[in-house]
Amino acid sequence: MGSRLNSDRSSDEAKRRRKQAGMYLKNLRNHTGMTQKELAHKVGLEYYTFVSQIENGSGRVPVELYGNFAKAYEVDTQAFARFLIRLYDPALYTWLFYHSQEQSIEDQYLALIAKSE
Repeated sequence: MGSRLNSDRSSDEAKRRRKQAGMYLKNLRNHTGMTQKELAHKVGLEYYTFVSQIENGSGRVPVELYGNFAKAYEVDTQAFARFLIRLYDPALYTWLFYHSQEQSIEDQYLALIAKSE
């Protein structure tokens, strides 16, 4: 039963992180002035509703599309990928980037998102 509780907690935490990522991605899209349909077309998605799923936290940006999304948002690809990895897979992020100089900037952004929830 204990593992079930941990699984539920980790599932809730994963949902919370996906919602944070979705807010970040929606902010980027709004900043560029694109609609969900325009973004879907730019990144190579067949259905714009998948963008909606990503932005509301029920979906994730597929790893193979990180570069397409970063280009569409006009942001640095590596920084974009690093930020999504931090939210989608924090254990991998810690393993790869624990001593990264970018971490403090990401911490500040996550704190802002947490305040708005």
